[in-house]
Amino acid sequence: MGLAENTIVIFTADNGGMSASNQYRGINHSRNSFDSRFASSNLPLRGAKGWNYEGGVRVPLVVHWPGKTKPNTTSQAVVTGTDYYPTLLEMMGLPTLPEQHVDGVSFLPALRGKAHDRGAIYWHFPHYSNHGYQRPGGAIRLGKYKLLEYYENGSVQLFDLEKDIGEQNDLSKAKPEITGKLLKMLQDFRLLQILVVFCGEKLTSVEPGQAGDLDEAGRGLDVDHTVGVRNVYTLQFESPEDVDRIGFAEGD
Repeated sequence: MGLAENTIVIFTADNGGMSASNQYRGINHSRNSFDSRFASSNLPLRGAKGWNYEGGVRVPLVVHWPGKTKPNTTSQAVVTGTDYYPTLLEMMGLPTLPEQHVDGVSFLPALRGKAHDRGAIYWHFPHYSNHGYQRPGGAIRLGKYKLLEYYENGSVQLFDLEKDIGEQNDLSKAKPEITGKLLKMLQDFRLLQILVVFCGEKLTSVEPGQAGDLDEAGRGLDVDHTVGVRNVYTLQFESPEDVDRIGFAEGD
């Protein structure tokens, strides 16, 4: 039937291997019991499923595209799950649908052996993991740097993944400019998701601004983050009625 020659196959995973049990508690258990509950090692990566460390978010990705990709080749491009949709559309020669894959970037160039930089990747994990070892937090990767933020106390960690794939050397204090840049990007991303949910299509733009940047078309939003960083945004709405609809009063 020729299916093998006409089928795209993607092999990947939704998270790293399980190296801590979701429901395991207690002591004095047998070795067999441990083996059944702690089944994987992600070394040299730190952490596992349910962590924002690389052991929890870095997964295999193999793409089989007969007649298109060169066999036995690898790419160092960084991609994420939301990138599959636009990539598959382009692989099949279909038009992309930006309104449906707003967070996705096609990695077709990487499949063709070219350089590919999709920009920052974000993770939002606002709850405690089942195994109890990951606190609510988020993460961002941009280039070789990855920053993790913990929502309970606003603490952060910064790692250089090219030199420290195991995320053992926290650079957040040694590289304050990079830490500040990535932290602001992560918090801006999180705010944008909230605004999109509550404002919907009536919100036409969100732009960084300065205190007092108010005009007839927008309102200023002053956000006080847990780490004490204050950012000001100008929100553009279709009409003043939309401002009232999401609960902003005049001058807010």
